[in-house]
Amino acid sequence: MKNQSNVSQKGQSELSSGYLDSSGVQGDIPTTFSNLTNLQTVLASDNKLTGEIPGFIGSWLKLRTL
Repeated sequence: MKNQSNVSQKGQSELSSGYLDSSGVQGDIPTTFSNLTNLQTVLASDNKLTGEIPGFIGSWLKLRTL
C-alpha cells in the first residue's frame, strides 16, 4: 500500500479513527492494520484499494463506520 504513515506501536493500539478519503492510497490493505483494534471509524473513499477485504477487520469490534 502506498502512502502508509509511520505510526508507533503505541499509536496503533490507541488509534480510533482513520480518515483517508481521496488520499491516493493504493493496493491491498496491509496485514499490519490488524493491530488497529480500537478503530471506530475508517473513511477511505476515492482511493485505489485492491484485493479482498481482509478477515482481520472482523476483529475490529469497536468499528462503527467503514
